[in-house]
Amino acid sequence: MKTQNNIYEISDLLCLTETLDRCYAAVSATFSQPQVPYSHRLLLPLLTREFTIERAWFNEEIVNDFFKTLIKFSPKIAVISSQTTRRVNFDLAKTQLIFWPLLVNSHWHLIIIDQSYAAKQDISIYMLDSYNLFQNDDSFDIYRQYAYPLVKQLLPGVLDEQLIAEHIQIPSQLNDYDCGPAICYWAKIFAQHYCSHGQTPTTEELKHYMMDYTKFRKEIAKTIIAQKALN
Repeated sequence: MKTQNNIYEISDLLCLTETLDRCYAAVSATFSQPQVPYSHRLLLPLLTREFTIERAWFNEEIVNDFFKTLIKFSPKIAVISSQTTRRVNFDLAKTQLIFWPLLVNSHWHLIIIDQSYAAKQDISIYMLDSYNLFQNDDSFDIYRQYAYPLVKQLLPGVLDEQLIAEHIQIPSQLNDYDCGPAICYWAKIFAQHYCSHGQTPTTEELKHYMMDYTKFRKEIAKTIIAQKALN
């Protein structure tokens, strides 16, 4: 039997679904092939238990739309699109925190370049994902193949000994489709903490944050809708 709270929750989710569909109706109309509706990928696991992994998995459009909202926290925060195929240019004198959502083999990783500790000459490179792949050799390829070349491109004069790479362990996803919501959640935590404290959270501070990645989809939907309303 559904409780009153459950009824309100489902009603709220359906309203979000309709709003998202209106926001992206024009975008979907530009594709010649049928697309999985934007709202379905975002909110489907919250509305039903009957769905395929592919339909609930976050594509690049959703992830990049959410990451664009992070720059509202501070002018010193920058975001690199997961779809970037050309050289990126930032004025690093004005940028202290760079987020890069990275899609590798259908799994989302997050790379964070951190220059927020003013007293240090070092540059911290954080890598995280909700399978915690740093526990095997695959994770080191993320640094060698993606994170390291990016930093050397942005800061060609930086010395290797100035780079501090760290794989951050986060709570694992409990299914096969929440890697996208996971990196969205932790990117927001880093951005909020930087905005409040002027630096990124320590490993110890990160232990105090816990989130149901599936439920966080609702906040992602609200955030994207609010951003679209401003455009």
